[in-house]
Amino acid sequence: LISIRACGEYCVLATKSEEADQYILILCNAIGSPVDSKYIEVEPVHMTMTQYHVIVVSEELVYVWQFRTPVSRLTSVDSEASSSLRRKEGRERIFHIDDKQVMDENITNVAQKLASGNLSTKDPACALCASEQCLLIGRESGIVNRYSLPHLAFDKTYVLRCRPQSAGEGGLQGEQLPLERKDCWGMCWSNDNPELFAIMEKTRMYIFRGMEPEEPVLSSGFICQFSDLQIRAVLLDDVMRTPDHPDKDFLIDFETKSLRDTRHILTNVGIDDAYQFIEDNPHSRLWRILAEHSLENLDFAIADKGFVRCADYQGIQFVKQLQLLDDPRKQHAEVAAYFKRFDEAETIYRDMDRMDLAIEMRMRLGDWFKVEKLAQSSAGDDALLMLAWNKIGEYYADRQKWSKAVAYFAQAKNAEQLVECFYLLEDYVGLEKLIHTLPDGHPMLCNIGKKFLSVGLCEQAVEGFLKGADVKAAVDCCVLLNQWDQAVELAERNDFQQIEGVLSKYANYLLEKQKPLQAIELYRKANRHTEASKLLVKLAEEAATQKVNPLRVKKLYVLAALEIERFRNKTLNPDNVLQGNSTYHTKTMAAQTLDGLMTLDAASSGDGPGGMENAWHGAEAYHFWLLAHQQLYDGNFDAARRISLLLSEFEDVFDAMDIYCFQALACFYSKYYGKCSRAFIKLESMPGIPADKQELFSELAVSIFTKHSPNDPSQGKSRKTKGMDDEFAVKGKIASQCCVASGKELSGESSTRCKQCKHSSVNSELQGRNDARCAMPR
Repeated sequence: LISIRACGEYCVLATKSEEADQYILILCNAIGSPVDSKYIEVEPVHMTMTQYHVIVVSEELVYVWQFRTPVSRLTSVDSEASSSLRRKEGRERIFHIDDKQVMDENITNVAQKLASGNLSTKDPACALCASEQCLLIGRESGIVNRYSLPHLAFDKTYVLRCRPQSAGEGGLQGEQLPLERKDCWGMCWSNDNPELFAIMEKTRMYIFRGMEPEEPVLSSGFICQFSDLQIRAVLLDDVMRTPDHPDKDFLIDFETKSLRDTRHILTNVGIDDAYQFIEDNPHSRLWRILAEHSLENLDFAIADKGFVRCADYQGIQFVKQLQLLDDPRKQHAEVAAYFKRFDEAETIYRDMDRMDLAIEMRMRLGDWFKVEKLAQSSAGDDALLMLAWNKIGEYYADRQKWSKAVAYFAQAKNAEQLVECFYLLEDYVGLEKLIHTLPDGHPMLCNIGKKFLSVGLCEQAVEGFLKGADVKAAVDCCVLLNQWDQAVELAERNDFQQIEGVLSKYANYLLEKQKPLQAIELYRKANRHTEASKLLVKLAEEAATQKVNPLRVKKLYVLAALEIERFRNKTLNPDNVLQGNSTYHTKTMAAQTLDGLMTLDAASSGDGPGGMENAWHGAEAYHFWLLAHQQLYDGNFDAARRISLLLSEFEDVFDAMDIYCFQALACFYSKYYGKCSRAFIKLESMPGIPADKQELFSELAVSIFTKHSPNDPSQGKSRKTKGMDDEFAVKGKIASQCCVASGKELSGESSTRCKQCKHSSVNSELQGRNDARCAMPR
């Protein structure tokens, strides 16, 4: 960064480019965003800026960029057609400082001339300033060239008897002043009066009106502003001693002699003499002082003249309003308020016993804390208090002090703002209490429900929607938060039929995305137990075809059966069947009970894939299949044989060849060759088995029974016990005769029956565990 200048809404930055002898001008708007840029070959030794132009001056070249025009904000937003003619239109101009007639040089030619040294000058530029009408360039010899703007043209030349050290905006429209001062190191023109300027000589400040100086003032500050007959200077030496911690005392204000004299005359002489003095030395600041002093004395005629002369329209209107008041005390109070002495104005109103006027004044000021105090002192009604509390709550809410805002909004009973504050504070307990406070059908209840929905609090959101009489929003909330059981319950209670379609559509979507477990969980949450059971049975059948993990298959069948049991309990539960008044109970109890039994019968049918009997049957089959293998691998061959005989009942679940192969194996190891022989007979006569496998079975049977006769060992059993093994294979005898934990017969043993699957187990085999078949507590 080389230089920076600003004017109005824009500023320009001059930086050095990465290429040699090239510079960049970056135009930025009021928020610091770049809006345009230019690459130039002119070194920005001096730079200034006006409302429409950026002027860059090196020692020998002048570059003028008209970045905006009075009719368009920026020249860069003009059309492409006009941009091609921009140089001809004078938007960018570059010329040599020695040229009396401004010629539009080509930038490429300028670069070539610079390289060859043809553009050097013996009188380089040393100072620069510009306004909207003219441009001044000071040179080392004391010559000052003046050019007119916006049409860049050479006007005239001024000759000074010294080298121009700096130039500033001021009397650019006037002529050269016959003024010469020595040891001058600072100068500043007045912004609002071209006749006034201030200079610094050593440690004295001189203020000139025309060519006549006022009495000097001792000061060593650097002048930074001169306006409204007041000069602001900054003590740069003190600032640089502590640049990180500047103090406001480093800024000093000086008043001109006319301003000081006006104040003295108004204080010690009178308004008439002050009026005459200001007539002789007119300035808007002096007229305003006269008008304000007249207001203090309730001299409305002089005050009106003063405001007219300083073009203060608001002051004129204020004087007219004061003249309409009939009480001088009211006028004094309004004047005090005009000069921002509000406590004094309130005191006057209190002395007048006009608290209503004091409250009105505080309301106009927006001082709602004072309004609250005045209203609570029996000077206002409840509506005014409500208004004050609301405004104070908004005051704290604007500053994000939500806790304090809640206190005032609660006093004002402003439900809308309370909802927002509780939500921003994450005070969901307070938001829930607000639901119970508001009456049914209040418009803010649905808004509260949406707030709870956005943070995932389903129960509170549903409560808000229901109290706000928006059942559809409550159901949609449950669906969005995956609370399908509550959604279905609400839909059934309020006869909302669309929930079934949404549930089915979402379940189908999950199944299409190969997410059956999520679909099952969806049905479970929605209390659709039969659909969940069907999906579980389907998963179990798919896992069974893989013959990889029989334990997983058993668990899936058990889960499917448990879903059917839940459906059964829900259907036959009297609390679900009987609802409404007692007369309705009496007339409809039989019909509802019959309907429940018919629904249960259809769901429990063994024909369907998700029926109760099918699910329990599959779970039972895989339970005994796993138990038989476990006994075989543990060396309990006799127990494995007994359980294998039970598998004959599950030919609809397993492949018959697998069942009788395992029976033959278990009977062989337990030396029950008679039952082993019967298993081989089944295998050899089984239809659908390939001939090569039948041949293998025959060869294996021959090799076994040439060594062992096909007879079972005799163990001297009682008549009742002898036929027990054979009776295991009879349909329907397993539940009443077999222990599902070990496969033993139940006769003579202490056993416990499972309430869920209705099968029994020997207590000694359970050893405190859950049921071996369904894993449910007994």
